Amino acid sequence: SWVLLGAYVVVGSLLIVILAYDIRHTIIPNPFVYTFNAIAFLLLFVSYTSSGVQFVLPALSSVVAGPFLFFPFFALWLYSHGQWLGLGDGKLVVGIGWLLGMTGGISAVLYAFWIGAIVSIFLMLLQRMGTTHLEESRKRFTMKSEIPFAPFLIVGYLIVFFFGIDVVRELMIF
Repeated sequence: SWVLLGAYVVVGSLLIVILAYDIRHTIIPNPFVYTFNAIAFLLLFVSYTSSGVQFVLPALSSVVAGPFLFFPFFALWLYSHGQWLGLGDGKLVVGIGWLLGMTGGISAVLYAFWIGAIVSIFLMLLQRMGTTHLEESRKRFTMKSEIPFAPFLIVGYLIVFFFGIDVVRELMIF
């Protein structure tokens, strides 16, 4: 349906802007994340069937998925006084939860942390091995370096959205 396609094009565009802005400025602007969340929330009430786009009442688990994913981010932000994680990342996972549901959202967050850890370790190893020649004017990458997290959240979202690789469901088998 053109309605859903248009909504997902806007969602994708917003995610690109959020990704680029977070990489450049290590902050997620509220207007972008709030628009993303509003569209994600509205999509909870839309279903595509053989007869076209229909209004549906979402399951309670779908509605609470966003706030449920937000809470740990809020707790980390509150406990660390914003030093460990920005609140913008928490706001972003609200929409991710609404778009992917509870297990898909948790999977996207897990992917984000795993990929973020791998990339961070890789960057530290490259620097330690001396393969990155940083100029004096640029700061060195350390354990205390500020790394934008939204790109990893978005990659986690894309993995679950496009490939359906839901680690939570896979782990439930065991």
